[in-house]
Amino acid sequence: MRIARQPVRYALAHVTAGDVAKTNADLADFQKGWPKAEALIKIRSTQAVQEINDALAAATRGIAANTSAAQLQPLVNNLNVRYGYGVNLVNGAARSTDTAKTTFTNEDVATAAKIEGIQAVLVAAQASWDKGDFAAAGQQAMRAAGPLFDVVLPALKARGGDIAFKAALDNYVKVAGATGDAVAVKNLNKLAVEAGAAAEQFMVGHFWTDPKLRPAIDAAPKQWG
Repeated sequence: MRIARQPVRYALAHVTAGDVAKTNADLADFQKGWPKAEALIKIRSTQAVQEINDALAAATRGIAANTSAAQLQPLVNNLNVRYGYGVNLVNGAARSTDTAKTTFTNEDVATAAKIEGIQAVLVAAQASWDKGDFAAAGQQAMRAAGPLFDVVLPALKARGGDIAFKAALDNYVKVAGATGDAVAVKNLNKLAVEAGAAAEQFMVGHFWTDPKLRPAIDAAPKQWG
């Protein structure tokens, strides 16, 4: 997956330097390696794959339309961010895998369910923000980053999946309680929700394809405190 990602990083460097021709060649290289990486990401998130494909298509269309390097740069950057999220999902599952375990535990399921509860609070916070209720949005964001995160912290910390999630939550808290750039706020919310998805992979990614896992998570309590 990292080999497949390298051309995207080259593309970002080249488009930042204003070299559209090299950017185009980099994207062509990415398209060659992407199918193998796509299969790995698709196991964990079909939405992530769709967003990567959409980002790649947008960047490719930009080059075909002779878009300037300055206009092309955010499109290539979006591809880099979207692919990075896919990598995070797979890395989370891989890094926390314990080959001695033959199935998921009750703690794994309980923590995964509570992470999804945090994600639901984040979605609610963004809905409040979109309606102009910044006080409610700020309170919901702080609840997600504070007492709700504290419940899952011990299990996540034991797997090494706590740091990125907490950082993303804290970044959203900074903007959720006041008016601001709508696109920036929405993006930070999305990053926090996705950091939760990556954290969930640290807990149960090893068994993500187990048909018993999803029903177990759905049946577990998600709201508490």
